[in-house]
Amino acid sequence: MILAFFSCIAVPAAFAGTISGRLADYNVAAVANASGALTVPGATVIYTATTTITIGASFIVTLPTGFSFASNPTLFNGSGPSTFTVASGGSGNASITYTVANADVQIADNLILGTFSVTGATALATLAPQASALPVTMQAVGTDVAPLSFPAFASAPGVYVQTVGAVQFTDPLVQGRQFKASPDSFTAVWAVILVSAQTTDLARGSAPVLGANGLNNTISGGDSYTATFFSKFRGYGQAFGSSTSNCLNPTPSSQGYVTNTSISMTNFPVNTPVFICVTGSGSPLESQPNGHTDVLVSPGTSTDFVAGNVASGNVTIGFSGAVCYDIYCNANPYVVSPPPPLQIFSLSSMVLSVVPNQSLVATGTATVVANQSAEWTATTATAWLLLTQATGPFPGVVAATANAAGLAAGSYTGSISVTSTVAGYTQQISIPVTLTVNSPAALTANPTAISMASSYPAGSATGFTLQTGAPGLAFTASTSASSAGWMTVSPASGIAPTPITVTLDPSKAIPGTYTDSIVVSSPGVASVSVPVKMAVSGIIATLPQQVNAATQAGPDHTVAPNELVMLYLTDFTCATAPVVSINGTAVSWSSYAPGQLNYAVPANITTPAALTVACNGTTAWTFNGLTAAAVVPGIFTLTGNGKGQADVVNGDGTLNGSTNPATRGSWLSVYGTGFGTFNAAGANGLRTLAGTVTATIGGTEAQVLYAGSAPGEPDAVQQFNLQIPASVPAGTAVPIVLTVNGTPTQTTATVSLK
Repeated sequence: MILAFFSCIAVPAAFAGTISGRLADYNVAAVANASGALTVPGATVIYTATTTITIGASFIVTLPTGFSFASNPTLFNGSGPSTFTVASGGSGNASITYTVANADVQIADNLILGTFSVTGATALATLAPQASALPVTMQAVGTDVAPLSFPAFASAPGVYVQTVGAVQFTDPLVQGRQFKASPDSFTAVWAVILVSAQTTDLARGSAPVLGANGLNNTISGGDSYTATFFSKFRGYGQAFGSSTSNCLNPTPSSQGYVTNTSISMTNFPVNTPVFICVTGSGSPLESQPNGHTDVLVSPGTSTDFVAGNVASGNVTIGFSGAVCYDIYCNANPYVVSPPPPLQIFSLSSMVLSVVPNQSLVATGTATVVANQSAEWTATTATAWLLLTQATGPFPGVVAATANAAGLAAGSYTGSISVTSTVAGYTQQISIPVTLTVNSPAALTANPTAISMASSYPAGSATGFTLQTGAPGLAFTASTSASSAGWMTVSPASGIAPTPITVTLDPSKAIPGTYTDSIVVSSPGVASVSVPVKMAVSGIIATLPQQVNAATQAGPDHTVAPNELVMLYLTDFTCATAPVVSINGTAVSWSSYAPGQLNYAVPANITTPAALTVACNGTTAWTFNGLTAAAVVPGIFTLTGNGKGQADVVNGDGTLNGSTNPATRGSWLSVYGTGFGTFNAAGANGLRTLAGTVTATIGGTEAQVLYAGSAPGEPDAVQQFNLQIPASVPAGTAVPIVLTVNGTPTQTTATVSLK
């Protein structure tokens, strides 16, 4: 039996006592506000025990400073019979201590905190929280070094939009709703809008903003918002905000220019009514004056509410009443300031760069803005620059492509002119453009050399990958006539980073050493030469039967890092322990008995690999065709043939078997080999497997608590601690299967369960 060669297979790994936590997404939980107390649904705090918690152990549930429990919530075991009692704290306090009254809390039990109320907190009616307000922690006294915290209450901060009023004006000269003349010098109030901070109004579906400390955020005087009005605005020339109803005192910076479908105005202050004023040019305002206008509000410079549309939907306002503005209505005409002159700005210059033997073309953009709604046109006199986006409205993006064909390495400057005209006023700005033509990129090939050793005539063709660079370089690959027959290169040309496959075939050569070079070339840069060497030995190497030590199955020529393998030897004897080497380096562990040689595959094995066995310093035989796979996993069994009762230790440290079955819900230590490489050692000195390991017991998924090195054993022995699912049927031959990175172990190993 293979296990006879190992001394500590049955030693279980130690576990640290801890409580881990999981919880439902509180964003979708319902909360209710009643008499100043916030009622929190049950099952929002759920802990899963990973070790046994004995009777008398304590749990502490704690709220942050400023909050207290309005009542004593229950703590119950959702998975077992355990009950808890309140030991201290409770109603009116910020924490409650619970004691395990009876029935130990077993591994995988769920401890659930029941419904409770918290005074001093405000209920929220939102399902899209942006800020956490009230973290609740829960921990087992003396065992949980990292108690769970979760954001219990959160809010989507925002504002409330209200239209205080909307007015319409009439031109008495023509008894129509239009301006008096074209152009018209008069201005009239068109609408009034007020945006204020949210307040608690569950009927309206709003709530105050809560910060991370559980206190209300405020919409301060320095905050602002942007309002966009959607309607038919034919004939308007300008719109602005005013703090008074006569439109003679516009709010600073709150002005915009009207299109046929919308007005967008920025920097409106919150908590202050703003009168929207318009001035026209002689066309009708609206064919249906009693129609409606939609208003959309989004944050401006606010630091208190998030980006995006704050209003739950468009706010609809209607026209009503009339405002007269000339002597026919006995009103004084208003004085309207002319719009400011057009100003154009570029938000960035255009900086371009090319590497000639990779690409002669580079593209870039520059953003242009203006203080008015207008169209812009871009032109350039730079010979190497082509505009691909040369017109559009403000704000807009100027796009260009630079072509460095015929340009030597160095730095070149150019420019793009952007021109716009509004009301007969034209402005032009220049956007600087810089093009850097770099030196050609160097040609690379990796690896820098290729070497292969093979026996004759057992060797077969082997492929190597030659990676090319830099990206974008056109290349050709060639060899001399000396390698014809035993080396092929494909493809012979391409564009980097296309890989080159180099195939060496020792079966096409007699014993000896063969050399050549692969020359990779690209126009305008230095070529790269990669030396190639193939050594064909005269030793005829035949590998005896070789199997995975756990499964007793092949393939004979394929091994995995940290796999324990067994060679069955019928005609090999050695008075002393033979030395097993892979690629000239002795393995870290091996054992020998007549007819059988066991060895541990090193973690850094590469393909192809040479396996050598030496007796008394003399090489007995060499096999050069060993192949490395990522994993070749197997579970050790007591029979030694990979079938039947697995080599498993119960949670109490005893050997699992038909007369000593494990309890469902407890844990097992399983031992295997061939699961691949390890991660670096942790603080406890143990190394976990780099691959992802899953497990099933009786066809049911089992939780893998640990997968890594086995204390006191060679690296070729791996240990797996599994949580037995409670739902698995009992039996003396329940199948157990481990899977690493999608590759399963044998399906013939079993465990005993009760």
